[in-house]
Amino acid sequence: MAKTEKKEMIGHCLYCGQEVMVEAEIDSEADIEASRNCNCDNIIKRKSQLKALIEDQCGEGALRYQMQPVNKEAETLIQVVGDAILDRTIEAANIKVADTIVSISTSKSGCKMSRKRAISISSEI
Repeated sequence: MAKTEKKEMIGHCLYCGQEVMVEAEIDSEADIEASRNCNCDNIIKRKSQLKALIEDQCGEGALRYQMQPVNKEAETLIQVVGDAILDRTIEAANIKVADTIVSISTSKSGCKMSRKRAISISSEI
């Protein structure tokens, strides 16, 4: 299958609707690129909220939920994944860390995140 060439087109930010000139192959890709490149208050606000949520669930705030904070490298990875989800680069990710599973996925308003204990006990006789 031949790869389509990117061309200059107008994309619309998924958060504010602002038009942004981008290079893309199709309209839906143009909108994703526009959202990535837009500096609207909505995306800045969502990224700030995501950072606070990650600090709450995976940083020192995790102690409130009887979970251990993750190491800084894992916290950075979770932030990068969350940003990619907000940018619509990826749809969802599960990260196993510190005996828990951190799940981040797209939602209508941006993204949602949860952290669950990944401990189970199984026996066989």
